[in-house]
Amino acid sequence: MQPLHARYPFLAAAREAVEAAAVDLGAVVATDEAVTQRAVERVEHAITDGSVGEPHRRTRVELLSYPVARVLVSMVDTHVCTRKYAQAEAETAHERFSAEFGATAEFKSTSTERVTLDQLLVEFDLAGAVREVPGGYRVEVGQYLDLAADQRGERWRLVNRALADGEVRIDSSELHVLLKQAIRHRVTDGLPFQVPDAIADELGEEVEHLNETLSELDLTREIDTVVPELFPPCMQALLDQIQQGEHLEHHSRFA
Repeated sequence: MQPLHARYPFLAAAREAVEAAAVDLGAVVATDEAVTQRAVERVEHAITDGSVGEPHRRTRVELLSYPVARVLVSMVDTHVCTRKYAQAEAETAHERFSAEFGATAEFKSTSTERVTLDQLLVEFDLAGAVREVPGGYRVEVGQYLDLAADQRGERWRLVNRALADGEVRIDSSELHVLLKQAIRHRVTDGLPFQVPDAIADELGEEVEHLNETLSELDLTREIDTVVPELFPPCMQALLDQIQQGEHLEHHSRFA
């Protein structure tokens, strides 16, 4: 288990490191309080402030807290928790790799392993879809539409982009945003999942705590009165989809 794996626990290499170490997740949640506590922190911070909290000083604890956090999110099993958690993991990764891409020569001279742009492009099957050109990058339009679908702002709309030969022109900061979205997709994939009873029994108190944290959030906005019975069928259908955790396009979420 390497520090790089702990910083980017969603990488395939991080998962392989955990598998190679023959980690028994049931034994971990039953015996390693540090891992469980860090996992709770990841989810709680995601719910309350959109981060995953401060990393643990021990690489093993930090790395193993990621799969345990996914277990907790699956047990809480609410759309808002899953969404906030995936966004927080992606945002944290975005901050880290952006800093590492722009690292100084002094940082580069240390023994600390950094993630590279090429590594992330390969990781998310984007190496063949993204190419560097003078002043920026070009990304295949299909990949662009997939990763830019949830971005806010007129500049992300395809009609407002330079499109040529099936490719969209983007700058480096926009490429970083698209990578962040790919990470969010990776984190969200498979959530929630069925948790074995042996593991769930060990995490009952932690899940109760997270549910209490969710219940204390003010998820409303300044709306005088909402009467669901008066919603037209189209709005009721969208509401049903959201409550089932389904993905909606931007215009549908706005409605």
